[in-house]
Amino acid sequence: MRERTICLPLLALAGFLVLLLAVPALAREEKHEFYLYSPKDRSHARGAANVRPYILTFPITVGQPGLVRVYGKVTRGRVGSKVQTGVGIRRKGETRVLLNTWLRPDRRSFQLRYAVDSDDLRKGGEFEIVLVNGSPLAPDAGTLGGELLISYPVAGEEVQRARPMAMDLAVEEISLDGAGYVQVTLVNRGQGRIAPVYWRNDGPRVMLYRGDRSWGGASLAVIDPDRNLSRPGGRAVYHSRLRPGNGRVRAVLEPGSRFPDADQDNNSAFYPPGR
Repeated sequence: MRERTICLPLLALAGFLVLLLAVPALAREEKHEFYLYSPKDRSHARGAANVRPYILTFPITVGQPGLVRVYGKVTRGRVGSKVQTGVGIRRKGETRVLLNTWLRPDRRSFQLRYAVDSDDLRKGGEFEIVLVNGSPLAPDAGTLGGELLISYPVAGEEVQRARPMAMDLAVEEISLDGAGYVQVTLVNRGQGRIAPVYWRNDGPRVMLYRGDRSWGGASLAVIDPDRNLSRPGGRAVYHSRLRPGNGRVRAVLEPGSRFPDADQDNNSAFYPPGR
């Protein structure tokens, strides 16, 4: 009889543990691409349209006590020996960093864990993940690109696995301007922002064709120097110096080998429209 009374509580405890493990974790995951410029790049001082940030912030709102986890890696550029490049976490509206870590030339990946308690929640539960490519005096400061994964506890939601935000550039319209030159309107129909790295020469470009013959084109750096297309819903117009005459012109957005275009069915249009 004694053995039975001991086994029953053990069975009850085992059943409780099974139920506990079956409860889904209440967490959210976000995946971001980042691009950090050197502090020496003074274009960030020329106004909002030309900001090239060497400090990036990612806001999060924590809904219950638990761990904030930050994982990242540098996939482009070189971490300099004297560059204070790092990641930290701070409360929104504060400058004091609660926890941080620094990158080194021999360590291109990083992680950060911060335990959120009830005191953090009483103060609002709002935090910022901060990436900084600092030390303007460092001789080997350079641009860096990479990926960031943030996981943090929320209330009342099952775990949401991180998925990269789909990027989709589209040709919205091809038409003629007031002087009769061909112009092409591009739009960002994707869900997320497009990183500045795709404004390089090997990024997406617009090409014009008359029949099967190439008729010129331009890259995003020429078409959209202010990077209006970087945000979802953003638009830019390619102003060519070509007049179609009596021919039919086709505009094609060519994503290149590196840009992950989610929908290539919207990458072309004709002038005049129709068949």
